[in-house]
Amino acid sequence: MHGHARGQRPVDPADALSSLLLTAGVPATQVPPGLEARAARWRDHVAGKKILLLLDDAASHEQVRPLLPGTGGSLVLLTSRRRLTVLEDAAVISLDILPPGKRRSFWPG
Repeated sequence: MHGHARGQRPVDPADALSSLLLTAGVPATQVPPGLEARAARWRDHVAGKKILLLLDDAASHEQVRPLLPGTGGSLVLLTSRRRLTVLEDAAVISLDILPPGKRRSFWPG
């Protein structure tokens, strides 16, 4: 979600919804314009399904709230450097930063 990535703007929720819909198999011609319409289409698409949605490096609850499935049976794992306690039914787990000697990159390159 690029919430805290240097040199990048946070992902716009409408753009994230478009990406989610396309990734979930919705044809591009059926992705509506606008945040509210995309959020409604996303929720309709995942209604009754069990999904695991990973949203990494969120900037704020405003950025991720439209992406939430809206029905039970799904799980959203959300990471952020901020405490997003405003989100309903959220279990917050705080982690400390690893000391410099313990940091390790898991990504090649």
